[in-house]
Amino acid sequence: MEYRPVRTLDGQSEIQYWYQLVVKNRVGPCLTETSFGFDPLYTSSKDSKACPLGHTRGLNLLSELYLHEKQLKGLDIAMTTDYIGGIAAIQAKRRKCIFNIMKD
Repeated sequence: MEYRPVRTLDGQSEIQYWYQLVVKNRVGPCLTETSFGFDPLYTSSKDSKACPLGHTRGLNLLSELYLHEKQLKGLDIAMTTDYIGGIAAIQAKRRKCIFNIMKD
């Protein structure tokens, strides 16, 4: 994990006292119990926003995020390897950030 400076829109200078959190730890893919889709009423297994290669799981996260407990072992903060979101620029794909508050 590291903090990078936030730059102005033109990229010419850094904004004082503002930093972006960059998380490098990855916890792997979400378990199959995690539900993705367009909305709760449209939970088709063939989500049109899902990547055929499995990188983007769906447009939205519709349930709790399920991970193996061993994936979080020793990590305080991490990102999923699965993306959630659209393929087009309307809704950018993103990963979920995980904060581990369990005791080891």
